[in-house]
Amino acid sequence: FKQDVALHIPAPGLAQAVTDLITGRTQFIISSIGVTSQHIASGKLRPLAVTGPQRIKSFPDLPTMVELGYRDFEILALSGLAAPVGTPDWIIARVNEVVNEVLAEPEVQNRLQC
Repeated sequence: FKQDVALHIPAPGLAQAVTDLITGRTQFIISSIGVTSQHIASGKLRPLAVTGPQRIKSFPDLPTMVELGYRDFEILALSGLAAPVGTPDWIIARVNEVVNEVLAEPEVQNRLQC
């Protein structure tokens, strides 16, 4: 066993991955801040770095992986919506319309920026 190698331990979901980290089953995870921020605030988790290209507003003192010397290291979270095959086009169009309206709201944009 080499100490400088991370072993991937699949979890059935993000909630389980966070639980495994809090209980000591795993040593670290890469996760969105939104999922872990309550545990960071309570002192159960300690953030180590940001995987994106710049620091985030909610943790301005948290360095990026690039700042820590990991050149070209960048992981960005992507989210998407899905619908069952055969969903009528008018429903897809309406969902798209509503989602775009919500994403245009300043409060939502502010929260998404962490």
